[in-house]
Amino acid sequence: MRKSRKLVAVLATLVMLMAMMIPMAAPAFAGTTNVTSSVPNIVQPYYGQLTTIKINGLSISGTDQIQVVLPSGVNFLTGTFSDGTNNYNSVPFSVYNGAVTESVTQTLTTPMTGNVIWTPQYVPDSQQVPNGVSLISVDTLQPQLLAFTVKSNGNGNAGYIRINMPVSVTSAASGPIQAIVQDNIVAVTAGKVTIGNAVTGGTVTSVTTTATVAQNSSDSVSFLINENSAKALGQGGGEIHIDLPSHFTWATPSITLAGGFPANAVTSSVTTNSSGNSRMVLQVVNPSVGTPGSILVNTKISADYNAPTGDITATFGGTDPGFTATTATVGTCGNYNVSTTQGNLPTIYTGQTGENVGTFTIAESVKNTLITGRSLSITLPGGVRWTDSNLPIPVVQTGSAQLINASLSNDGQTVTYEIQNSGGSATTIQFQQGEVNVDSTVAPGNLTAKISGSGVDQTVDIAKIAAPVTGVATGSVPDVMIGKPAQSASDFTITEAAAGAIMANYGNGKNQAYLDIIAPSGVTFASIPTIKVTSGDLNLSPSGATLTDYNGVLNSRISIPVSNGSNKASTITVSNVKLNIDNTVGVGPVSLVLGGSALVDPSTQMVKDSNGNLISTNTRLVNGSYVASVQVANCTTPISKTTGGSAVFTIGSTSYTVNGQTYTADVAPYTKDGRTFVPVRYAAMALGVTPDNILYQNGVVTIVKGSTIVQMTLGSKTMKVNGASVSMDVPASTTNGRTMLPLRWLGMALGATFNWDASSQTVTVSIQ
Repeated sequence: MRKSRKLVAVLATLVMLMAMMIPMAAPAFAGTTNVTSSVPNIVQPYYGQLTTIKINGLSISGTDQIQVVLPSGVNFLTGTFSDGTNNYNSVPFSVYNGAVTESVTQTLTTPMTGNVIWTPQYVPDSQQVPNGVSLISVDTLQPQLLAFTVKSNGNGNAGYIRINMPVSVTSAASGPIQAIVQDNIVAVTAGKVTIGNAVTGGTVTSVTTTATVAQNSSDSVSFLINENSAKALGQGGGEIHIDLPSHFTWATPSITLAGGFPANAVTSSVTTNSSGNSRMVLQVVNPSVGTPGSILVNTKISADYNAPTGDITATFGGTDPGFTATTATVGTCGNYNVSTTQGNLPTIYTGQTGENVGTFTIAESVKNTLITGRSLSITLPGGVRWTDSNLPIPVVQTGSAQLINASLSNDGQTVTYEIQNSGGSATTIQFQQGEVNVDSTVAPGNLTAKISGSGVDQTVDIAKIAAPVTGVATGSVPDVMIGKPAQSASDFTITEAAAGAIMANYGNGKNQAYLDIIAPSGVTFASIPTIKVTSGDLNLSPSGATLTDYNGVLNSRISIPVSNGSNKASTITVSNVKLNIDNTVGVGPVSLVLGGSALVDPSTQMVKDSNGNLISTNTRLVNGSYVASVQVANCTTPISKTTGGSAVFTIGSTSYTVNGQTYTADVAPYTKDGRTFVPVRYAAMALGVTPDNILYQNGVVTIVKGSTIVQMTLGSKTMKVNGASVSMDVPASTTNGRTMLPLRWLGMALGATFNWDASSQTVTVSIQ
């Protein structure tokens, strides 16, 4: 080896001396640019190609010899050599004849064994034609010296030369490997060119699968540690440490060994480092034999609730002297969620069932937002429920995750899907063909669904909610007076929002539907108004309209049967409206509400009565629910009246008078056991009690007037006045479903006096 190095040095010296004696071939100056392609990092011993040296802009008029000198420990591959395992052969240059069209005829690959030829080649730059120089001869190819002569082609162009560098690197100093490029006539810019980097360390670490996690979730990750040579690891009993940043944790790893590692050569554990962060510890207890070993680590990374978003970078280090410390991105953490996209928003109507919502789409921001084994829920706001027979169908547009096994909550508001097959790629899912039932209590506006579960928290609009009809007063709204009957209210129209909004039947077409017009508390209809369809093809039966009670108040509701629904949105005009306004009505707007089974399908679960109270549709009050209202009058100052007053009831007659005004009860007074019984509501109202102070509960009637509270129990002769018991000679009773109270005892409790006229069978109650 010493002789070889001495010979190389002698040859290099001779070349330089010869160059000084050769006449200059008229170079004006040294003007080349000597560059390399990407510079590889290599671990010794290394046999193969380093970078390529490219000499740009060589301008000569005759000939020139160019030399490439390698540093100590780096040799050109020439002749036959061995790396201790394989034998290699090399021959000198193939000759490039300077033809413009010639291309590289020999390509280097690594490694090549047996009789494969490794040939340093110099070729012209393929992008520069015609080349200004061509090869005359290869003068020297020794382990550390390459010398070759080129000549001008006489075309006036500069020369371009590229030199491949197949070498052996066995004892080079760590750091840049630099070759010297020079020539005889100083046409080449002499100097050092970096052709590689000799790096220390015996391993290469690569991440094979990265984790994708959200806060409070985990995902799989794998990485590979390859030795550069046998026995690189496990010398001296050190450890390999792989540390995660804060808020991330390793799971117990699974280790797979390959190459020269024997079975059970590596142990593993998970602990924490001095900063309290998760650390994986690997220790090679049996070094590899013969060939370099590989360690494949499969594990999981978990992120806690406070994990930061972005790349997850692990630090690879430790105390094993053969391990090459490095850092690597092992995963990504994000605020995983889905984006939502709404489709066209159909209009659906309050009080209706089986209303079709629009399609809507969710898309994972990153894979594993939807995690297998978890669930995804879509929740509707109060008053809106999914139709259990037509839940939204999730259709996968892209990606691998699927939603299966839809289930509906007891209240019908939430549909939940199980997630499966997640993690392959980010998934987009479109929901189709969902139906909902909408209570009459729901306010018009966009129907917004909430999407949650598996780290998702989003909303999306899926429909527009509107009232099926609107009511509008025509002309000016008149004033009415408190305590006066049969007062004129405004005419008004009822207009469908769309064809068929007013239903002719419900319950799968088996039940007759009615359109109801309902008066507020303290207001009754004096008569049935004129009802007429003035546009569209809705078919009503106005002659079948009835004046009925609502919530126990006679003549407070008009029910109109619907013969056939419309094919064209229709308008109903209601005119000649006459209202009775009692003395309990407050000053302000008087509004009628529009409802009934023609507008509110009883299949909806909750509806609102005319006073705004929520009621269940499993009661007889379903036809009192409503979806719209219309102001038809404005109640102003009450009519003047004298202090006190009187009411007259006639035995056997449903007509009675209060202060001279005639009213009608639904049950006539009668006498029993010498006492006059009257319906509780009408008797109390005649005595000045407001309807909302007449209460019924579990057979007990409670009547409140001022500071006096009177209670009577059906079937009992005991009356309580402000909690004190008073014995009566007759009990309260019922007739035809109505509660009947002994008038005298009630009047006495409320401070009234009585006058019985046997001839006319009337009783007059005077209120002071």
